[in-house]
Amino acid sequence: MLPVTRVLVIDDSVFARRVITRAFEREPTVAIVGAMSNSRAAVIRAESLRPDVVLLDSEVAGVDGCATLAELRRRYPEMRMVMRGGANELSEERVRRDLMPSIRGLASGPAPSGSFESSTPTVPAQPVEAIVIAASTGGPDALEVLLGQLPAALRVPVFVAQHMPAEFTKLLGARLDRRSSLSVAEAADGEAVQAGRVYIAPGGRHLSLVRAADTVTVVLEDGPRENGCRPAADVLFRSAAAAYGDRLLAVVLTGMGRDGLLGSQAVRDAGGWVVAQSERSALIASMPGAVASAGLANDVVDLETMGDVLTNYTFRSP
Repeated sequence: MLPVTRVLVIDDSVFARRVITRAFEREPTVAIVGAMSNSRAAVIRAESLRPDVVLLDSEVAGVDGCATLAELRRRYPEMRMVMRGGANELSEERVRRDLMPSIRGLASGPAPSGSFESSTPTVPAQPVEAIVIAASTGGPDALEVLLGQLPAALRVPVFVAQHMPAEFTKLLGARLDRRSSLSVAEAADGEAVQAGRVYIAPGGRHLSLVRAADTVTVVLEDGPRENGCRPAADVLFRSAAAAYGDRLLAVVLTGMGRDGLLGSQAVRDAGGWVVAQSERSALIASMPGAVASAGLANDVVDLETMGDVLTNYTFRSP
């Protein structure tokens, strides 16, 4: 008999809770042990419900979900978590197609809190020409810290794939623009890339980069989700590796899941560099931990010192 994965659903939408519960009713390997609207109450109930996986709505997370996730992580370090959004677009078919693989993968994979610590920064032989960043849960705060550390004289473009619903990425860009000495905004389809600017992938769209001679152009796509995400870091990283080759630096920040893992492999295969956020400085260490555990990170860096490390990569004399 196959093992049963116990799932706790946290979503303030009655409709979403009903759809998710129905979608898994006929799935013998998944049991919904609770469907709750209050994330703080769920932290308390988790002790008696003993879920293997917590399925959390991203809009709930936008209010107090980061604190909830941190508390769940502190109390129940072996518990896995999956974030989703878009209750209005939810259907039983989409739940089975998009969420089931994530839940199965987390339930059968290693615990999310893999042990990895900061390392001595690598010294590259030549300066990088672009930076790509992956972020999910806890990402907005981490990005604010990181971008705030980068100098106004930064001479490379920065591209960000942050897992976030469509209506929030424009606000995120405006917030980061106010807190950074760099120009930060949502990326626009077809715009030519400029050094010293930060391009945020719009929620609900993949951000790809295409090179023609000396010009790199932004391409926004509505292709299939990868790792349950759109935008997905893997899409951004792969295209950036093709555009910049061994002059690319990829950064994987805090987040759940494994988005950025295959993209980091593509970056390393092209001769580029990968930096992962350290476990102790990440709210959720699954994404950077997957990259570090796979041996793909040239450096594992605390968030508080990451800006200096990235600056060294871009200003290194060839």
